Amino acid sequence: MRLILVIFLFVMHFLLVTAMGQPASCPSFTRYRGNEIRLHVDSRYAEVTAWFTPVDLDWATFRAQCFDPDPSYWYSGLLNRVTGMFALSQAQLLGYGASDSSRQVYVAVGFYFSWSSYYSEDDGVLKFRDVFKPGGGYFDEVHVYSDKPVYGWEPTPTRYTSQEAHWLNPSYSAAPSWYIVYLWPVPKVTVRVEGLPSSYSVQLSIDGKPVGYVRGGNSQVFRVSGANVSVGVQPVVDVDEKTRYRVDRDTISASAGGEAVFRYYREFLVRTDTSPSGVEITVGGASCRTPCSTWVREGDTLSVTVPERALESSLSTTRTYYAFTGWSDGSSERSRYITIQTPLSITASYTRVTEHYVSVVASPPEASRGVSGSGWYREGSVATLRANETIQVSDYERLRFLGWSTGETSGLITKAVNSPLSIEARYEREYRVEVRSDFGVVFGSGWYRSGDEARVGLEGLKDGYYYSPDGKARYRFQGWRVLRSSIQPPSTPILALKVDGPVILQAEFGSPEYYVCVDGNCEFLSEGSAISPREDEPILGGLMRKVFEGYLDPFGRNLGRSPAVNGPMVLSSAYRTEVNWPLTVAVALIVAVSFLAVPLSKRRSKTSESTVERKKEEKIEELTKEIESLEEELKKKFTGKE
Repeated sequence: MRLILVIFLFVMHFLLVTAMGQPASCPSFTRYRGNEIRLHVDSRYAEVTAWFTPVDLDWATFRAQCFDPDPSYWYSGLLNRVTGMFALSQAQLLGYGASDSSRQVYVAVGFYFSWSSYYSEDDGVLKFRDVFKPGGGYFDEVHVYSDKPVYGWEPTPTRYTSQEAHWLNPSYSAAPSWYIVYLWPVPKVTVRVEGLPSSYSVQLSIDGKPVGYVRGGNSQVFRVSGANVSVGVQPVVDVDEKTRYRVDRDTISASAGGEAVFRYYREFLVRTDTSPSGVEITVGGASCRTPCSTWVREGDTLSVTVPERALESSLSTTRTYYAFTGWSDGSSERSRYITIQTPLSITASYTRVTEHYVSVVASPPEASRGVSGSGWYREGSVATLRANETIQVSDYERLRFLGWSTGETSGLITKAVNSPLSIEARYEREYRVEVRSDFGVVFGSGWYRSGDEARVGLEGLKDGYYYSPDGKARYRFQGWRVLRSSIQPPSTPILALKVDGPVILQAEFGSPEYYVCVDGNCEFLSEGSAISPREDEPILGGLMRKVFEGYLDPFGRNLGRSPAVNGPMVLSSAYRTEVNWPLTVAVALIVAVSFLAVPLSKRRSKTSESTVERKKEEKIEELTKEIESLEEELKKKFTGKE
């Protein structure tokens, strides 16, 4: 029959503290620690056997030098272990001893679940802790046996079934700090808080009802009454006035058996101000009037933008404002991005500025595009005013700078600005006069003030003609054609005109005349005119003649009997010589008849001499007429003349 001894913890504590310390004869050694726990679920009772085995000291030496001199010292240590594991208010000592066969020193303790501060009847949870972990040690073995199936084990054992669990811990890091046995299923939610230091805890509520606190870095299981619940935590945990922790979500919907994880992030207070205050700035994309304060998550980048000018007050020609000069931390950027690692307070500095307006106008107003310098200038600064020497209105009209209303004539002047200024740039109008000619040398083209007289014209004419440089072509000046203007110029080569607008004159000339030489006789002939052909010339009394064939150029090319003038020309007449056959035949016949007349007179009978002479003369006269008639016909045929 099992021996049961009931003792109260305060009595146990008294006995333990009155026991002597570790025997002086006992050397230092390492202990292998284990626990065997048997659970009687229905009776809510547990039996725990705590034991240890010396590791680097043989059992005989341990018995002789350590255990046997003072066994109570070793038993009290094991009792303390069990008491601390379960936070017991009371317990039953079931047994103790030192086993030579197993080389173990052990103590067996029994207790009802309700005697443990780590037991929750409502949650059906019995848990115990490793009392050696805080000091750097740990349990090497933990074995739990249940007479009935349990709901679960935590953390996951090395091996387990529904009625037993075995944790075999190879190292300190692998050994858990807590062991939890879920005796029966209970609706619960595990709440874990991350990112918050363990020195801070947050209040937890389930479905709006406070249920307790959870420390940073820890988790806690809470019993719930429904399948789905709303778990909430306080959104902000203040460290001081410049540092706090904020949760990413302060309410999470969780299912029974699930987990709600709340993650906290550290935030720092960033205070942004201006000197003077009251300036509208942008912090993190939002507008605010300084001083501005905003909480920023650690490591985040905050954008800050301040205006170049602020608190402006203005009249028509004088204004005041505050101009940005820089930040209290040395930055000169109006828009900046700051990575927040600590609380921050920065101030943008401004300086008061007075400005006056300088007005630069032009007369006539269309000259305004050629002047510059109008604008606001700081009091005491220098304004630079510019006026273009000329302003082109069009290709044939412009404005020329005369001077300033101040009497200065330079196109670039400076003025000290101590009050508003108004200065006028004065211009006069000019027009372009342009003289054009295809020949000769024109003069007088240029720019003239409105109302001026311009003397323009054409030089290089001789007797009203322009002669080419080689003298072989000439053009007669015929007057002026007005391309732009309403004037009526005279036809003289040189003229004077009053300028009241743009003028373009084009000299006009007649068709070209070219220098033409024919057989040494030279003259100017109009372009396109025809050169007359030469007459045929008779020679030897008409028995022969020179027939005109055309005009030859210096290269011997025949240009025809009547070539057209298309440039300077040097020509020579070309002839051929031919016999006047009709006339020559007629003369020959006359000679032949005259020659034959003498033999005929000798062969005639001696008739009356007067009769013969008369008939001879008649015959000669008849032949002569026939020859003349034949000659006329031949002339008509070959010459075409009567």
